Amino acid sequence: MFKKSAFIGMTICVGGIALYAAAQGQLAIVRLTLGPDQIATIKTAQGITTRVSFPEAVKEIICGDLYDPGTGKGGFVVQRSENDVFLKPIPSKAMTNLFVKTGERGEHIFNFDLIVGSMADAHRVVNVSIPPPGSQPRRGQQPADQADDILARASQKAAEIEKTATNKAARIIADAEQKAADLDRQAAETEQLAQKKADDRERHFVLAIMDGSREIKVSHPRVVAKTVIITLDHKVVVFGRKSYLRYTIQNSGTEDFEFSAISIEAGLDKDAKPIEASVIQNKSENKIAPKETIRGVIVFSSDVLNDNTRLTMYLRGQDNTAIARASIQ
Repeated sequence: MFKKSAFIGMTICVGGIALYAAAQGQLAIVRLTLGPDQIATIKTAQGITTRVSFPEAVKEIICGDLYDPGTGKGGFVVQRSENDVFLKPIPSKAMTNLFVKTGERGEHIFNFDLIVGSMADAHRVVNVSIPPPGSQPRRGQQPADQADDILARASQKAAEIEKTATNKAARIIADAEQKAADLDRQAAETEQLAQKKADDRERHFVLAIMDGSREIKVSHPRVVAKTVIITLDHKVVVFGRKSYLRYTIQNSGTEDFEFSAISIEAGLDKDAKPIEASVIQNKSENKIAPKETIRGVIVFSSDVLNDNTRLTMYLRGQDNTAIARASIQ
């Protein structure tokens, strides 16, 4: 019983293979009756040679994309031998047309579209016959041929779209990599610049330590102007090429006190000129509430101290008017 079942199964399998092979053979070998106003589609595949057989000797062949061995360009190798034309595509995807003239004077002409597709769909043999006299062949392609042509054109268009998308993606990736490289370079340059500044500051600090620090006595460390009391440290600390003067401003009144700027000026009142200085304060807003005191440090160049020039600290209000002043030296 087991052997009989196995035999039946093997028979069915062999029969199925035979039917499949027969179907494939029918697809690979086709017959066409082709008039002068009809266009037939021949399916080819890379690595396959397709034979197109005609009822008369082939007189002339015109291929739209004939392969040129000299330049290596072209899509199809086309050869003829008596009544046969042999087609072999070069690329895996291509499409062109072919005209074949037969007869002693080339009185019969056959029109074809050639497409390159899969090996499973390729025609191995195409037998072409001439319509009998008096017959009225339909103009143009048959519906199946039209569908194949549309499918081939769509496949070709899809390949072009894929190629364009691939090229665009490659350009985007290249641009992104270039931008990343530029950002890395800029970051490296910024880091080098920051390191250089840090090294310069350290060098200046070391030189200042080597030179040591000194102090200059302040002439008038306390000034009262109405409800405002300005108090300076008794000494200006000179460290390297910078001088540091600490101050406090106290509001002894009952209303808020505001000022626009603190400055150090060199020279007499009429000829006084502001010198470059920076103010570091524990409160960013120049507004002091009643009974409030703010503290800060004025940093300026030590060069002005060496000239024995009169230095004055000014507290200025609106329109740059002087609210109070204190002599430094």
